[in-house]
Amino acid sequence: MRWCGVIAVAAACAPPTSVQDVLIAQRDRGDVVAIRAHAWSLWDQLAAHDAWASWAATEQLFQHAPKAPPRFRTPRPFANAGALDVETLPVMFDVRFDPVAARHLAIQHLGERTVLASAPAVPAFPSDALAVKLTWYAVKAHGLTAMPIWDGEPARERGNPDRSWQRAIAVDPERAVIPDGETAMVELAGRTSEARVVPLAQFISRELETDGEVESARLAAHDPTLARGDFVALVAAHVTTKEIPDWTWQTYWWHDRPDAGRFAADRPTALHGVAANYLMDATYSTDQPCFNPWLEARFPDGLASNCVTCHQRAIVGAADYLPVTRGRMRDDDPYLAGHVQTDFLWSLAFEAR
Repeated sequence: MRWCGVIAVAAACAPPTSVQDVLIAQRDRGDVVAIRAHAWSLWDQLAAHDAWASWAATEQLFQHAPKAPPRFRTPRPFANAGALDVETLPVMFDVRFDPVAARHLAIQHLGERTVLASAPAVPAFPSDALAVKLTWYAVKAHGLTAMPIWDGEPARERGNPDRSWQRAIAVDPERAVIPDGETAMVELAGRTSEARVVPLAQFISRELETDGEVESARLAAHDPTLARGDFVALVAAHVTTKEIPDWTWQTYWWHDRPDAGRFAADRPTALHGVAANYLMDATYSTDQPCFNPWLEARFPDGLASNCVTCHQRAIVGAADYLPVTRGRMRDDDPYLAGHVQTDFLWSLAFEAR
């Protein structure tokens, strides 16, 4: 699928100007409105229609097990001020490639580390390839589940992990409509607070229906009590498309006040339903901050992170994705010396076997 409709407002998809030329021009002139229009259109096409549900998960591609069920994974721990920082809340993720990206990976054998290590360069993905990283939060089928909400907080020296966020909500899976102003007392990360009650129906969500899903979610969320009939709610998503050589970068996260603040700007009125309950940030350059609170806020300097700058460090043999940086790396940067870059994809760097 080629994303012609995404930039129709900017170029009407008319020749001779290519999609790549239009997007690069938007990047070079800093056209934030056009970049955000592209991101919202992508979100409408993907999230509003659950497009990624049938896409191949990375473990199916990289472990050469196409019939294996997709599994949830815990966010990677990382060293922080001499200690190992680990996710303690029931947060999990999966990564999926659209059919174009999956076919390219298979044809080029990019799931095989020996191929990556011996190649002078990774063959660039097709311009209509797309990948998503989906971040989920476990919600019990009965009762209220406490969930932190990012309202924007001052950067802390050791990062702003989700367990430190100052506000929480209470997610109710059993009622689709909840009276305005209803609150409940909840406990989260050792703190008790009064939380606004919101229905699970306001999230993109999945029910855990199979034993495999349940077991995967239990391991990823560190919660052995999860069972069939419980849910995972989509709290964040990274979406990247190969429409330009450095890919386009869009990131989304759920909020109970989705119409407030700069991250709600430019959302089209045609975007409706649960997909409209997500905020968004986007970038095509290495210079401006672009982060997702569920994914990068936990890092030191994470609030100043940038998608492109992080992913340009994706190389075969990488040990980690830190430190947080901004700005384009030089071709002769010592970090890159003797290593094969993986076309901005950490999945190739970490998961090829």
